[in-house]
Amino acid sequence: MNDLMMMSGGTELSAEMSKNLQTLQMQVQTLELCRQLGNHYSQTGMVPKQYQGKPEDAAVAIQWGMEIGLQPLQALQNIAVISGMPALWGDALIAIIKGSGQCEYIRSEFDDESMTAIVSTKRKGEPEETRSFSMADAKSAGLSGRQTYQQHPKRMLNARARSHVLRDVYADLLRGFQVREIVEEDHKNNEKDITPGQSETLKALLSKPSEPKAVEAKQEPEPEPKSKSAQKQSNPDGVKAMESLIAECKSLDELQLLATDIKESPRLNQSEKAGLRKAWGEKKKGLEA
Repeated sequence: MNDLMMMSGGTELSAEMSKNLQTLQMQVQTLELCRQLGNHYSQTGMVPKQYQGKPEDAAVAIQWGMEIGLQPLQALQNIAVISGMPALWGDALIAIIKGSGQCEYIRSEFDDESMTAIVSTKRKGEPEETRSFSMADAKSAGLSGRQTYQQHPKRMLNARARSHVLRDVYADLLRGFQVREIVEEDHKNNEKDITPGQSETLKALLSKPSEPKAVEAKQEPEPEPKSKSAQKQSNPDGVKAMESLIAECKSLDELQLLATDIKESPRLNQSEKAGLRKAWGEKKKGLEA
């Protein structure tokens, strides 16, 4: 110990080491507490499905919440991990910022003529900052065609503008957290399996059997049990592919894109389509929940 003190010119290194050890001890105790809470909450049905039966994931979410001032249950309800990136619901984002005491105001405006959302905020001791996001910006980003932008354009544009300005001005409070609604949209844009332009690829996959299309068209309406039985086995690969795509959908927008493919596919008989419609409906209920 004397050698260490001498190397630092006194007791500074010793004090620093003691402080670091205390910090480390607190982190270990905090982690253990998060694990206990995560194990407890993950066994209930009162937390989001992504944490049910996953105590370690729940523990990490709780620890993330402690970093930004959220109580354990608040963290589990408002934090999601998308592509390995922690994200907050937009409402929770605002709550953290307003609750910090650093925010003087957050103001939102909308220009109907240019379809532009404008959001301003002022942090104590700093000048006002403003960001905007228009429908033209959404179109350039490949977002304007999405169902959410068609049904709720003002809300979605405002969410983008608000996300930009709040994350720029209050980066230290948010600790790198993204906005969940925005991350999900960007993630969907980067996915290569469910996009309007790939509908033809999916149809090609569903047309994999080698039987001529004309023969299939004649066989579909045949009432004989034997013919129907044959049709049920006509395209198992296509059915499996569609079932897999349904299971992988992460939003109602993605799921909706599959509805037309199921309905119009010439390579699926009525029995196969009925089974896929059932799977589609169950997935829809899960996403709505």
